[in-house]
Amino acid sequence: MAWHEAHDRGVPMAENRRALIAAHPGKEALIRAWDERWPDMFNGWVEGMQALVSELEQAGVPQYGLTNYPAEKMSHLVTILPAIARFTDVIVSGDEGVIKPEPAIYAITRQRIGLDPARVIFLDDREVNVAAAREAGFQAEVFTGATAARLTLRARGLPV
Repeated sequence: MAWHEAHDRGVPMAENRRALIAAHPGKEALIRAWDERWPDMFNGWVEGMQALVSELEQAGVPQYGLTNYPAEKMSHLVTILPAIARFTDVIVSGDEGVIKPEPAIYAITRQRIGLDPARVIFLDDREVNVAAAREAGFQAEVFTGATAARLTLRARGLPV
């Protein structure tokens, strides 16, 4: 995970793999595949989320992204999930040099979105990230799927 986290912190994959290949020369093809076959790991939206994102967009609800993701791979993500390009903003750890659950990424998010975090609903699939978001003042829930996300948003008065 430390090797993968370096990508999320903004270290280019080509640079980051050198030491790993040197340490594991017999695994070079697999190490390179992490970069070269990146698109093979993704097949689109979590079931039900495309519709939910679309409904929020149509209702005029601002949507933001906060992701631990390599900066150099964001164009691929936007290709397979084009609605992300229409989000009000997306904070990408690889651009910022810090990752969730570090407090600095939530401070950057607060600054970029310009909203009181108590008015923002943060969903994430990792409890540690949710706990850090709550510590930073955001309303936060663990993401377990579209149905639960919809219920969370409705409970907080959003039109979905």
